Amino acid sequence: VLELLAMGEESGIGIKQLILPEIEKESRQDQLGELLEAVWDVTPVGYLSAGDGWSGGGTEFTCLHPPEEFPGKEPNAYSECILVEFGKEKSGSGKENGWSLLLTGDVEGKGEEALLGELSAREIGRVTVLKVAHHGSRNSTAEELLEQISPLLAVISCGRDNSYGHPHPELLKRLSDSGAHVVQTSLTGAVTVSFRDGGLEVVCCGEGR
Repeated sequence: VLELLAMGEESGIGIKQLILPEIEKESRQDQLGELLEAVWDVTPVGYLSAGDGWSGGGTEFTCLHPPEEFPGKEPNAYSECILVEFGKEKSGSGKENGWSLLLTGDVEGKGEEALLGELSAREIGRVTVLKVAHHGSRNSTAEELLEQISPLLAVISCGRDNSYGHPHPELLKRLSDSGAHVVQTSLTGAVTVSFRDGGLEVVCCGEGR
């Protein structure tokens, strides 16, 4: 975010409001202080916690993690997780026409456990598309989470030949065992997902499907 703010005019990417995870107040200065100082008197700042949401254009956004006052010691654990539901209106047959996307940031550990609890409490089952957490790290996206959401498509965002070894083979096996179709940017480049004629269209780098 600091980099985006610094290159804003040059890149054409403007930040009109900054939304941060509503972690415990005593941790905010330590964890988020540099960012808050950079945007002071420049960009409005808000905080988001589980249960908060907004909608627009037939799309609903619901924050599932972190809960309010979540411990703020581990940045990955308090990564924002947001469920996006597109086109929830129903057809004449009573079936929903839309699809859903779960954005998981870098969440892992206690954060992923809390996310799973929220999904269960809200009785959120199958998710159409999962943005796999933490670039496909070994310890993210546990089997229990995959059993809960049964994603049709799992998208892993990671750099080609990255030094972390992402995505990890164990994670790829978990995704395969769950039945998800896996796409990773390190192999395909940018991925665009659309919902057309009752199904998903996945375009990689604008070439092929």
